[in-house]
Parts: sequence; structure tokens; C-alpha cells
Amino acid sequence: MAIGGTAVAISSNGFFGWCRNGGPVETASAKAIENCQKSGGVNPQVVASTFTSSHGAIAKSGSGSQAIFGWSVGIVQRSRASRDEALEDAKSAAIALCKKRGGTDPKIVASW
Repeated sequence: MAIGGTAVAISSNGFFGWCRNGGPVETASAKAIENCQKSGGVNPQVVASTFTSSHGAIAKSGSGSQAIFGWSVGIVQRSRASRDEALEDAKSAAIALCKKRGGTDPKIVASW
């Protein structure tokens, strides 16, 4: 497992940004906010971060200020052969969180 911060930022108007392998968590968080703003995000907030370079995903339901997000970070693959399994676990966790937060029919909008 590589060390390199990962962060997810979500905005109040339905945009997101993320950063993986961003150095320290603080740097990854700042980059996730910057990426969110570059895509049009207003008032982005970091909703998840980890100090490891691991798998993660972002799910989204709806659009604009009505968008509901789910995310996962820190999903570690147990071996080289389990990369696909870890990525699917990350996607499933993001979708589950989106649904728990009230999202209907969420879609994966980013995964790593």
C-alpha cells in the first residue's frame, strides 16, 4: 500500500473533485477542492480523506443543488490479483452511501 493522500470534495451546487496520490492528506484535500472548483463547484467541502493511495469511488444521484453524493476512500486491495475486487468494493460502498443519504438510482461518476 502506497502512502499518498486521497481526498474527495463535494460542492453545494452538485459538483465534485478528487485527488489520489496527492502527497500529505492536507495537500490532497486542497487539490480535491481545487479540482471541484475548476469543474464549476461552489463552496466545496472535503467529505472524505485518507493518507493511503487506495481505491475509492464517487456515486451521484440527481443534479445541481439537488444532487446527492456517496463516496468511498481507503479501500485497500489485498493482493495484486484483487485490484478489480477492491475497485468493485469501492463502487459498491459509494452507491450504498448515496442511497443511505437519500439518493435514488445513483451512478458511479468517478472511481480509482
